Amino acid sequence: MNVLAPLGIQRDDDLLSLDESAVAARRALVSLAKQLYSITLANNSPNTNRAGERIRSPQVGDFVVETTSRIPMDVDTLLKCHGYLLEHQTERSGHGEDAWYVQYGPSPEDVCRWANADFAAVPINGEQWNRASS
Repeated sequence: MNVLAPLGIQRDDDLLSLDESAVAARRALVSLAKQLYSITLANNSPNTNRAGERIRSPQVGDFVVETTSRIPMDVDTLLKCHGYLLEHQTERSGHGEDAWYVQYGPSPEDVCRWANADFAAVPINGEQWNRASS
C-alpha cells in the first residue's frame, strides 16, 4: 500500500530556504536544537522538565528537528531533517511504522516522510510556544 504524503503550504520562511547559502544556518539550527533536546533530558529542574515535555511532544504545526540522525550529516539529510510538522501517525501498512511528515522547504511539495524516527519541537516562536506549554 502506498501512502500519500500530505501537501504542505507555500511558505516564504527563511528557515526553509533550500539555497546553498542557507546550508550553514540550517546546520547551526539543527545542532542547537539537538543540544537543547539533550539538555532537557539531563536536567531535573521543574522549568526544564516542562520545556522537555513540550520539546519531546511535537504538535502538528510545530517547527521540528529529527533527533536520531547523527551530526555531521550529508546536505540532503540536513535539508530534510527539520521543518514544519504536517502529520504524525502510526501507519498500519506492513509493520505499523511510526511516520512523520515534515515540510522542509518553501514549496507545498517539499515534504519528507520519516519512518520510525524521533522528532523534537523547536521553540522558534516564543509567543506560540508559551501558549502551548502553559
